Amino acid sequence: MASKERVIIQLRTEPLDVEIFQHARRALGDVVPDIAKIADEALESEGIWPYYMTFMPGETWRRSRAFDSPVLTTKFAKSLGGILSRGFVSYDDGAVVDTAIKVQLKRLQAAMNNESNEERADQIKPFRGDIQRMLDSADRLKVLPLFISHADLNHMNILISETSEVSGIVDWELSSDLPFGMGCYRVHDLVGRYRHGEFRMLEGFEDGERGFWEAVFEGLPMDIRRVLDANLNAVQFAVHVGTLLGTLDLQGDHFNHAALKALPKFLSYRIPALRGQDPPYAK
Repeated sequence: MASKERVIIQLRTEPLDVEIFQHARRALGDVVPDIAKIADEALESEGIWPYYMTFMPGETWRRSRAFDSPVLTTKFAKSLGGILSRGFVSYDDGAVVDTAIKVQLKRLQAAMNNESNEERADQIKPFRGDIQRMLDSADRLKVLPLFISHADLNHMNILISETSEVSGIVDWELSSDLPFGMGCYRVHDLVGRYRHGEFRMLEGFEDGERGFWEAVFEGLPMDIRRVLDANLNAVQFAVHVGTLLGTLDLQGDHFNHAALKALPKFLSYRIPALRGQDPPYAK
């Protein structure tokens, strides 16, 4: 690391897998912070693990002046789409679908019958048919290339510059390689907004949403673009699977109630390449 580069020192109570950060940085570039462990046996003996991370310039998307501007939201969305277009990792051999995606869907099915958490079971049950449909059709995802996919893109872990372009993306701890499209599901609420517990498409929503996808597809390598153009329905399906698994995330203590309420609408979403001039949502 350059001697004059600004860094942040983190003291963590659990070890951190820095490989996923490095993996994301290799794919996406310096919008992902460089992070490394600091060797300190004394601290580790006390259950503290120190790390350094490159300082990422900018402010969070939520706190920026662009957050409430339709024009600047579109600029932000295009910038984010261009960055995510660089996330190609490899072509899928089917292992991710079989060992991760199907497993998560089956866990949701099991959670519907979990008597020790009836509230969560009741929240999942309305989506019983969607879960089964996705499980039955999961092999469709195997035609899609794998992209590094952030586990929880949100208003607070995306940093933007004074020009309203993405300057950094942090919090990669739980991220993984997933079929293209699964990691793009947060386009709904990154461009839209939750207001008083309800999802809202505010002024300029569709400009930002279309701009995001336009930048993603325009930034793809041509060989990847050809594969995706030939499998747009699989891309659409991947977005739906990512949306459902992201909303019904069993790793959290509870579900986001606003996102849960919006999930039927999100599962009616169609990407611009398939819907043409129709609206984004059927519901």
